[in-house]
Amino acid sequence: MTPSLSGRIPQYAQIAQQLLEDISRGRYPDDSLLPAEPELCRMFGVSRVTVRGAMRELELRGVIVRRSGVGTRVRSAALRDRFVHESSTVEDIINFTADFKFETLKSESIAADGALAQRLGCRIAESVVRIHGLRRSQASGWPVCLSTHYVPTAFAAIVPRFDGMVGSLAAALARHFGETIDEVHQVIEAENLSAQEAKQLASKPRDAAIVTWRWYRSAAGRLLLASRSMFPKDRYSYKLTSRRAPVLPVHTRSRG
Repeated sequence: MTPSLSGRIPQYAQIAQQLLEDISRGRYPDDSLLPAEPELCRMFGVSRVTVRGAMRELELRGVIVRRSGVGTRVRSAALRDRFVHESSTVEDIINFTADFKFETLKSESIAADGALAQRLGCRIAESVVRIHGLRRSQASGWPVCLSTHYVPTAFAAIVPRFDGMVGSLAAALARHFGETIDEVHQVIEAENLSAQEAKQLASKPRDAAIVTWRWYRSAAGRLLLASRSMFPKDRYSYKLTSRRAPVLPVHTRSRG
C-alpha cells in the first residue's frame, strides 16, 4: 500500500517521518538497507528530489548513513538519537521541532524578577506565564530536551493547548493570535545537568548540556514567546553556514 501524504507539512518531511516510524517499529532493523531511491519514489508516489530531501533529513538526524555503491544503511539505535539543527532562516528554526512532542510538566503565572526581566527584555515584576516541559522524539519516544517557555500574559489563553502539542509552540501561538514571527534571536550556552534534569532526560548527573535561549518576535518587535531548552551534549549539535556578502562596485562621479 502506498503511504498517504497530507499537505500540512512538506512531502520530504512527511516521508522522513514515515521512515522514522518504520525504523522504530522494526520494519527496517539496525544495519539493514533502506529501499533504493527508485523504489522509495514508487512507494510514496513522489520525485527523486523529494526522496533525496527526506534522506538528507534522516542523515542530518543521524538515522542513516549513505555510501556510494552500497546504499542507505540504518544506523544503530544507540547512535541515532542525536539531532543536528541546521538553520539559516526563521523557518529552519521553527521546523526543527516539527517531529518533537511537548509534555507540560508545570505551568504557572510569575512576576519577572530582575534577572528574568533582563533576559526577556520586560519590566521588573511584569507578569508572564512560565511553562516547564519535556520534548520527546515522536519516532523513538526518547527525551530530547527539557524546555522552559515564557509567554506574555496577553497570549496566555493558548498555554493549556501546549500539552501534547507536536511542533513549534511559538508558531502555534503566532497562528492562534494572527501574528507573524519575523525575528528569532538565539543564544547558545553550556551547563551541567542537575540530578533531577539528568533523571528526566535519561542521562547522567553533572554531564555537560547545551542550552539554547530563543526569543520569537513579531514584525513590530513584540515578544511572542521566549524559550530555554537544555539538551544533553550527545543529543544536539548546531550547524550554521555563513557566506561573505558580495562586494558591490564603488561608482565614482566623473569630473569634467
